[in-house]
Amino acid sequence: AEAQGELDIAVQQYQSMLTQFNGVVGQTGHDVFESKRQHAYTTALPANDPAYRMVRDSRRIELAQALDTAARQAYLAARRAEYEYTARLSASNFRISDIYKARTANDILLFLQNLDAAIANLPGA
Repeated sequence: AEAQGELDIAVQQYQSMLTQFNGVVGQTGHDVFESKRQHAYTTALPANDPAYRMVRDSRRIELAQALDTAARQAYLAARRAEYEYTARLSASNFRISDIYKARTANDILLFLQNLDAAIANLPGA
């Protein structure tokens, strides 16, 4: 009976070690599969192609230049409007600084409508 008990304990220990070993083997297989999948994904990226990188970089440069041109034109248009309308608007009691009081999109729309009306009523407009 005592030998049977030791044999049962040995079988349980063996089963435990076998389960642990199978878990390690399964995890290793999963890790290898995942590594191969990630390697295939990385090698298939278009960024690995020098021609793609050159085109992408040239597009970024073109975008930066276009944004710089747009910013410059917006600045110059604002300066022109300021130069052209500031003196005449102040004579009509319209305050450009009212835009800073705007808190909502509706406030901005109202300001722009008032500005449009003030500009339309300026002498020489």
